[in-house]
Amino acid sequence: MEYVAPRTFRTKTDAKVYLGSVRSDLVRGAWIDPRLSRMTVKEVGEKWLASNPNKSESALARDKIILKTHVYPTVGSRPVGNVGRDQIQFMV
Repeated sequence: MEYVAPRTFRTKTDAKVYLGSVRSDLVRGAWIDPRLSRMTVKEVGEKWLASNPNKSESALARDKIILKTHVYPTVGSRPVGNVGRDQIQFMV
């Protein structure tokens, strides 16, 4: 993983405001690690496929087909952090 410089703030108040927004995003399940958001959808998809070695062959085949047929052609080359709700809605 590439090095990302720590974020700096002009004032302590600015840092606290940012921390509050990150905590809020975490609670809502909306926070995205800025380092990981640079990965493409295809990279994340391939990692996801490999992440469950106990998945049945039929389920794995189904997931691969869905990704290759619907997800990768639409947003596969885009960084995860740049995929919005409208692109996901379009695929669904």
